[in-house]
Amino acid sequence: MEVWGDGITFYVPSVLDIGASNHEIRVFETGGARGRYVCLSHCWGAHKPLQTTKATLSARCDKIPWAHIPLTYQDAISLARMLGFRYIWIDSLCIVQDDRQDWVRESKAMVDVYERCFLVLAAASSKNSECGMFVEVDCPLFQRAWVFQELLLAPRTLHLAESEMMWECRMKRHLSRAWWDLVERYAPLNLTHRTDRLPALSGLAKQMAKKRASSRYIAGMWEDSLDADLLWSRRGSSWPATKPVNSSVYVAPSWSWASIMAARGNGSRLFMPK
Repeated sequence: MEVWGDGITFYVPSVLDIGASNHEIRVFETGGARGRYVCLSHCWGAHKPLQTTKATLSARCDKIPWAHIPLTYQDAISLARMLGFRYIWIDSLCIVQDDRQDWVRESKAMVDVYERCFLVLAAASSKNSECGMFVEVDCPLFQRAWVFQELLLAPRTLHLAESEMMWECRMKRHLSRAWWDLVERYAPLNLTHRTDRLPALSGLAKQMAKKRASSRYIAGMWEDSLDADLLWSRRGSSWPATKPVNSSVYVAPSWSWASIMAARGNGSRLFMPK
């Protein structure tokens, strides 16, 4: 088994091997090996970024030309290399995007990908993969629901913007209150697909389940505090009075907070019991 780094090992199914130069970048399928790597947390934006698909997987594992790599990814790769890392995990390239089984498997493993990385590079001001990490924008990254989970799972995060960098380390919190706080912060975040409402939180739920071993996770709530969890409320005139639009798409049971959608910045909020 190959070990990368100085003996501190982390599981990851696939990574980008960024080598020593821009001519050596490729997708590396680790086959269950362990190693030290960083993750990129970023916004996809309106245009899909460079991706790995079933048709391109073989070519990606051989080589990814530098000219084909979008600027945000280039910045992350260059920074990771400067910090002494050879491996970086980027979702659109390390998950086969048109393979539903691979996507489901990787989304369930997201808790391991982010929790066991050495560092997350957060492209805080990048609105898409093309604009680069060091631009002046109003931090669109923090409005994305998937990113909420990524940054809370990460042991260390380096936030990057046009003129500053911010360092953050994960701290331990009390269980029930911590979960309620997470849900309140998560509820108004943006999702491209409504059906990702609970999957985008599954990594944090898996992490919480390790600490609440005697409790079951039920549609965004916990069995050992279900009587309190069910007391969630919604406030604000812009909350839908009935089921959300396109209610034919199942998201969560109606008694779960996850069944409703918030809209960021319109005054509506989800409140959990305190």
